[in-house]
Amino acid sequence: MNIKDTKIKKGDLLVSQPFMVDGNFRRSVVLLVEYNEEGALGFILNRPIDFSVDELMPDFPDFNAQGYFGGPVATNTIHFVHKVGELLENSVEVYDGIYWGGDFEKLKFLI
Repeated sequence: MNIKDTKIKKGDLLVSQPFMVDGNFRRSVVLLVEYNEEGALGFILNRPIDFSVDELMPDFPDFNAQGYFGGPVATNTIHFVHKVGELLENSVEVYDGIYWGGDFEKLKFLI
């Protein structure tokens, strides 16, 4: 298969080239959550940070989960990838059973 013939789509995992120069994406795995004529949006999945979700969001319920650096754009926002799209209104299905976003207040209630 020629890489130029590959069709990129929502739900794909993009793996950086081993020697990529851009430090933001070096050795990263990105989940593409949106891809259309207007642009693309993805989250780096393999870049843990030194903060838990509790530390990043003091008003969040007791939930000692690892925080991750999702990418270099809009670093003052928090996004979440999950598997409970049927429970969170406005979740966007990215791949079979994998979602991102949704009703944040409902997420806090469920946790």
